[in-house]
Amino acid sequence: MLRPEQCRAARALLNWTQQHLANEARVARATIRDFENARHRLHGSTQALIVAALVGAGVGFLADAHLGIGVYLRLTGHDCA
Repeated sequence: MLRPEQCRAARALLNWTQQHLANEARVARATIRDFENARHRLHGSTQALIVAALVGAGVGFLADAHLGIGVYLRLTGHDCA
């Protein structure tokens, strides 16, 4: 389940605005804004669109009992030193 904090953090990793994510996920910017500000929960289908857009751009999601929740940006071959 995507949390508002993860959505904001994922956008920050990608340097995406709310509008950019909305365009990539094919949802309204207001949907992103209201979700990130905890004004409402996402419908399952809307969450799937947002997660797919973020994963497609290289974001991974963490949910670990010891580490907590978070996001990371997957490295591509040219990112490795």
